[in-house]
Amino acid sequence: MHALHLTPLIAALALVFSAGAHSANLTGSYQDALAYDAQYAAARASYRAGQEKLPQARAGLLPNVSGDAYLRRSDIESTLPGGDARFTSDGLSVSAAQPLFRWQNWVQYEQAKLQLKISESQLKLAEQDLILRVARAYFDVLQAQDNIAFIRSQKAAIAEQLASAKRNFEVGNATVTDTHEAQARYDLTTAQEIAAQNEHEIRLRSLQRLVGKSPTPLAALGDKTKLKLPEPSGIDAWVNRASEQNLQTQIQRNLKLI
Repeated sequence: MHALHLTPLIAALALVFSAGAHSANLTGSYQDALAYDAQYAAARASYRAGQEKLPQARAGLLPNVSGDAYLRRSDIESTLPGGDARFTSDGLSVSAAQPLFRWQNWVQYEQAKLQLKISESQLKLAEQDLILRVARAYFDVLQAQDNIAFIRSQKAAIAEQLASAKRNFEVGNATVTDTHEAQARYDLTTAQEIAAQNEHEIRLRSLQRLVGKSPTPLAALGDKTKLKLPEPSGIDAWVNRASEQNLQTQIQRNLKLI
């Protein structure tokens, strides 16, 4: 198997996250997904099958060697004195044949090499897709956690406003309408909190389907994180790099050569 070409990318990305002793980080989630995700496992199996096509095609260019061995034992019985006899014979033969030139075999061999390159590109493409899916699911969970924290802080502030409105109503400094409006805002925030918790559970299950286990609390972005701008900064350089290195483009180019 090829080394994982994009593992350094996700490892570098994971460095900006601060993790506790028992927190799941981005790199760990990605490694779990490599071992569990069915879509990536299918791509890996397809790549292994593609690897076998090259030696099979190469066999058509190699000599054809065959061997033969035998052992015979004979017993002769005769009514004449001294006519009985017993003897054995053996033999061994090896033959080899090498076709001088078979164009179709060369074509099959060249096509097998291209098919192997396509299988390699498809495996890398599946790896990139897995990285994106894991990162997206991971960040979705973190975003859901932030939403819950934000709504709960709002709920705490509105709870204080509701308590203040009730006290003012009791002493005659506010109307019952003010109390009802504060209660309505509190109830709305409570409903938003429940919806945010449900969304967090859904996103957590999406990550679980990728890594194959229930994730522990996720490592969040560090407080002192400084994100760097992409290099090079010009869009033209990235367009040129994509036209040369994009895996889908490489696959289509190789398919045209088959």
